[in-house]
Amino acid sequence: MDHALVIEDHDLMRRALIHELRGRLRNAMIAGASSLDVAKGLLKQHAFNVVVIDPGLPGYDPTSRQDRFRIVRSIVEASPSAMHIVITGSDNREEAKSFGLLGIRSYLGKTGLQPGQLSEVLEEIETGEYTVRLSSDANQTAEMLLPYLGPRENEVIVSMMCREPGVKRIQVFEEIARKYNISSESVEKYYKTAKVKLKKAGCLPKDL
Repeated sequence: MDHALVIEDHDLMRRALIHELRGRLRNAMIAGASSLDVAKGLLKQHAFNVVVIDPGLPGYDPTSRQDRFRIVRSIVEASPSAMHIVITGSDNREEAKSFGLLGIRSYLGKTGLQPGQLSEVLEEIETGEYTVRLSSDANQTAEMLLPYLGPRENEVIVSMMCREPGVKRIQVFEEIARKYNISSESVEKYYKTAKVKLKKAGCLPKDL
């Protein structure tokens, strides 16, 4: 059985990452640790296949390159056979390079990390590829959660509201279709259904 460990001090983020891993590692035991000491204890008890690391843990200076490097190195040394993924809110290209020398398989910025992306990263690193995705590379778009809509209905409506001038409706449909590997006609149905729901509730945005 696979084992995965998420080392992250923020409870909500840790649980979100565990949930993301569950989508890919359905039969795995997934553990969480909020500190380096707890993580080391778990690493002594179990042989983990995947270890997700936040290098800014309690008891260390999250702005210190030396402390961050020390945390990651100690975890890698304690679990040499695992695939290690660093996820941090203070990401930069220089740190990504230095962690890569430790054998880290993926370095991700928290900003821009989308649902399902961690599963994609796991697929990539299984081939031996070192992946780096920085916050600066993320698409900075508005985020809105509209009432009465399902996730894809919400996404297509928000994408339509936030599209750049000159971008046609069909272009938005095609982009979302590629993302989910569905037809643009299906995306258009989500759009029309969402409009009906919002209009019925009296909250249809004017620009739609």
